[in-house]
Amino acid sequence: RKYKFIEYVDLDKLLAESEIITLHVPLNSETNRMLDRKKFSLMNEVYFINASRGEVIDDSALIWALESGRVKAAALDVLSNESSLNTSNHILIEYAKNNDNLIITPHCAGSSNDSLKKTFKYSAEILVNNLKGN
Repeated sequence: RKYKFIEYVDLDKLLAESEIITLHVPLNSETNRMLDRKKFSLMNEVYFINASRGEVIDDSALIWALESGRVKAAALDVLSNESSLNTSNHILIEYAKNNDNLIITPHCAGSSNDSLKKTFKYSAEILVNNLKGN
């Protein structure tokens, strides 16, 4: 669909011209490590958020981008290999311990009281409608 104030562009142009970049993509063969050093090098002093999957970014490339200023600051709700029981030595966690331009949350950014209430209500409505045969 066409929107009056939205211009559809390719990924490289989007990365080069955006001030805020937020990722919300599934992990698949097309998105695995889709943001590597080459893609981060296109960015110019952006704020970066990843709320999809940790594997969509190259961790070392993000650290390079943070240190070089390509990314001013980043917020991550996900990490690569986060299903591992021991993430304490993860390179992004180590970086965040010593730098104030990276925030990491424990894969819970969408878990506010309000969002949980809405999720439970929506789920209950679907269940009731299915039981009624709708």
